[in-house]
Amino acid sequence: QIEFNKLLKKESASIVEYRFKCKDGSYKWIELTAVNRINDPEINGVLLNYHDITERKQSEDTMKIQSEILSNITEAVYLVSMMDGIIVYTNTEFEKLFGYSEGEMVGEEVSIVNAPTDNDPEETAKEIISILIETGKWEGEVRNIKKDGSLFWCHARVSVFDHPQFGEVLISVHRDITAQKAAEQTLVEHQVNLETLVSERTRELEQKNQELDEAMKVFVGRELTIRNLQKKLQSMSGGAR
Repeated sequence: QIEFNKLLKKESASIVEYRFKCKDGSYKWIELTAVNRINDPEINGVLLNYHDITERKQSEDTMKIQSEILSNITEAVYLVSMMDGIIVYTNTEFEKLFGYSEGEMVGEEVSIVNAPTDNDPEETAKEIISILIETGKWEGEVRNIKKDGSLFWCHARVSVFDHPQFGEVLISVHRDITAQKAAEQTLVEHQVNLETLVSERTRELEQKNQELDEAMKVFVGRELTIRNLQKKLQSMSGGAR
């Protein structure tokens, strides 16, 4: 009654949303559009138009829930339109990770997060999207670039998602693994150094063994020579008698 009385005081359209309980116990959202035509002699009344907006309200609720989840998740998340490869959403953690301010990345091409490598960033993005179209998901290590130009490594999990607002999108979850990659590189370098030291030590031992063999040969040769001389001397001594 209050809303109706307000309507009678103005001539512009009024739009009100109501939640009704149906006979079967379910609920529906109805959008009521009312136009005051009391002063119109041909109508002399109020035009009412009812429209079922239950699906729209459910989509809005779903979007609110998803937005809350994405905003509060502790990992870096962003959404990319499958249609044109444009970033349509970034959560706070993703913006912090890449050094951008709130909403600054939205509207940019996804290739801005890919660090230059032997392959062009756009080509890298196309390759990943191609795999996603075929399998629906992709996971791997990617080298990214921050706004200030610094490079870092991330582990990315990407999947295709039908978003109620943005349509078909890629949802990508990034985790910074720069420290892990550095530790792995250090481990590899230590392993290489260890293998080099072992190889050098092995060569040294082989060389020492070879020198020892040569020395033994010389020693044995001298021993044989001495024994032969002793035999000759003994033989000469026996003949002299």
